Amino acid sequence: MKNVTELEYMTSDILDATSPLNRVSHYREKTWYYDSMTVVTKGIKMTLVKIPTILVIIDLSRNKFEGEIPDVIGELHALVGLNLSHNRLTGHIPKSMGNLTNLESLDLSSNMLIGVIPTELTNLNSLEVLNLSNNHLVGEIPKGKQFNTFSNDSYEGN
Repeated sequence: MKNVTELEYMTSDILDATSPLNRVSHYREKTWYYDSMTVVTKGIKMTLVKIPTILVIIDLSRNKFEGEIPDVIGELHALVGLNLSHNRLTGHIPKSMGNLTNLESLDLSSNMLIGVIPTELTNLNSLEVLNLSNNHLVGEIPKGKQFNTFSNDSYEGN
């Protein structure tokens, strides 16, 4: 696997590491690129100036996906954002999603998910945005940690 700094589409933007004009910053063995990009997540437009190479956001919303969310999703430990909203997903929310401890944003809204919200999701200490609205979820909302910070809008329509 190539290092991010070696990807062909970025090589023209990266200068020699010894150059004072280097656009790459190394801090605690992590690399950020000063090139900016604009990301729209949950209707909020953000300009990222220093982009961490470990930033991983997957947006598969509005794709007419059908079926269950696979348990293997819990093995994507680097995920920071996951949006599977507005599809036709069925079944339960996988308990394995509780393994996504770097997750800051999770949107599973507007699907046909059933069952309870897994208590394992309370392991997501970095979670800032949660939207499980407009599904067929039942039961009590897990208590504790980040779940105490979400408004009722996160669950409406269930």
